[in-house]
Amino acid sequence: MEENKYFKETLQNFTFDVASGGAIRHLADLWYSTEEIAKHLSFPTPKEQIAKTVYEHCFAKGLLSYEKTPKPAAATKTVYVKKQSALGKTTFLRKEVPVEADPPSLSGTYEEFSVGLLTYRSPEAYERFLHALTPEDRSLIEPLPWEKKPIYLLSCEKTEAMIAAYKAATCEDLS
Repeated sequence: MEENKYFKETLQNFTFDVASGGAIRHLADLWYSTEEIAKHLSFPTPKEQIAKTVYEHCFAKGLLSYEKTPKPAAATKTVYVKKQSALGKTTFLRKEVPVEADPPSLSGTYEEFSVGLLTYRSPEAYERFLHALTPEDRSLIEPLPWEKKPIYLLSCEKTEAMIAAYKAATCEDLS
């Protein structure tokens, strides 16, 4: 029974990724909000699933991190090696091979941006933070499923105002 559940979940994730996953990640790279992404998709996708995909993609791209100074991941690619036994049976072995990594497209320093912790510890500070954001920035941040743990946001031109609003809301909360 458990295997059947696992298979259904895996098939559902695969179907979602083929139907919408790539488009969601592409539109997230263009700084589209969850609402805007939903309007552009031809396959009906729940907004919660879009937000989760955008959130995970931000970590994969290096925009968000659990560490203030993240270590770059070792780049590997999967290759399949064809083997043939003495009796003629062909099998394929999966092998991870190191490759030269492309230089990261994002650069800068990481600043604390623990929105999930802020909502949990101080709802008033969270409201101040949201009100300090522009409507565009708010539509990017509010729908995401923020975890209640320390998270860091890469400081770049697009995120400077978000980080400033977060710092202002948390500084007022400390005084």
